[in-house]
Amino acid sequence: MPFVEIGPSSICFLITSLVALPIRIVMQFLAPRARSSRLRQPRRKEPSLSKLIGAQDFLALLPVDEGQDVGAEETLRSYQLRCQEVLARHRVPVTVLRKDKTRIVDLKGVVIEAQVDWADSLAPAPPTPLMEVAPGRPAALLRVRVGNGTSLRPAEITRSLFGLSLRPIDFLRLHCWHLTPDGALLDPLDSGLPKNIRRAHRPPAP
Repeated sequence: MPFVEIGPSSICFLITSLVALPIRIVMQFLAPRARSSRLRQPRRKEPSLSKLIGAQDFLALLPVDEGQDVGAEETLRSYQLRCQEVLARHRVPVTVLRKDKTRIVDLKGVVIEAQVDWADSLAPAPPTPLMEVAPGRPAALLRVRVGNGTSLRPAEITRSLFGLSLRPIDFLRLHCWHLTPDGALLDPLDSGLPKNIRRAHRPPAP
């Protein structure tokens, strides 16, 4: 009579398989309805979610020096002009340190779109509790590329655009996007779906 040894790992695998079976049945039922349920099985050889993210939107609060004679309107205008002037250059090299090595990244290849205005007009609705957004505070709404060796950290971007060293609390990440080769933006959760059932993600330019 053959002897079969069942160890703890085998028992765990058996229990996990039995628990996962109902989930698989539900997934098979809901996957064709992924457009409405947002629940689907990954397609074969579909990249991981982190590899699908190619762009992100973030908001940066810009300071106003109340000790100066310059008013808030003038301060906002100076930020707008500075941003336009920097992005109008042919190339904006930024020196960064990555893994103890110095690299030069072109800011123009990272920033897709930029808008500078009052924080309350740029902040998402409803207001987020993660960051205090004051009506009289200038802010920058930036859409930038991430990954593929072209990334810059938010603090590096705002330092290059405005010459400012902002605190981590001054930044709020709003959304992550999958960037297609033709420049269209898709929700990363939808980017693996066939084109005929993808959600139409054409967000307004920031």
